[in-house]
Amino acid sequence: MKILNLIYIQKLILQKEDCTVIIGESSQGKSSIFRAAFWLLENEGDAKNFLRKAPGVDTVKVSLVRSDNLICTRIYSVEKRKK
Repeated sequence: MKILNLIYIQKLILQKEDCTVIIGESSQGKSSIFRAAFWLLENEGDAKNFLRKAPGVDTVKVSLVRSDNLICTRIYSVEKRKK
């Protein structure tokens, strides 16, 4: 699974053979990883709440590569307003 710009996570790549447990301090994005997977697979959740709040960040992207190399990707982008 590859996650870009999700809430607290700038970039995360998880390989199924590398990950069995996700640990870390409070409010650092552990649950967000599972919310991202649910959003990707079930289209559940408000995508605008997944966007990382940082200057210049306007897109969140979550991808999953299945064992048969099929890639599933969900992208949410915010339009930049012209001044």
